[in-house]
Amino acid sequence: MVAYACGFEPDPPGHVVTCRDLPLVTWGETMTEAMAMAADAIATVLSDLPPGDWPKPSPAEPGEVVVTLPPLLAAKTALWSAMVEAGVSKSELARRLGCDEKEVRRLLSFRHRSQIDRVAAALACLGKRLIVELEDAA
Repeated sequence: MVAYACGFEPDPPGHVVTCRDLPLVTWGETMTEAMAMAADAIATVLSDLPPGDWPKPSPAEPGEVVVTLPPLLAAKTALWSAMVEAGVSKSELARRLGCDEKEVRRLLSFRHRSQIDRVAAALACLGKRLIVELEDAA
């Protein structure tokens, strides 16, 4: 799970969102919209960095809310990490999947709406299993 603590400051008629660990500022009219915008902003910032260069998330401080990535982006993050851990290149993963390297690049791109089952198949090629958990909302 990729999660960062964010501050939500009232800015009528909405909320300004900042993150101590990432260079981001976003805004949402409602708290629900601000949370969604924060997750999108986190994904945007991280998409410009290789996973090994992602800033380590700091623990949440009083008043901050932990924002997690949406499930597909979390799965793509897991795929990046598994590839780095296994020392597997994009071209090698493409060979294992029996596809073109362009498909692997799309699977890794936060900007591409990949099928989660295809990301799970790529993880399986690396000896990993994607697990989805359900928990009560806060």
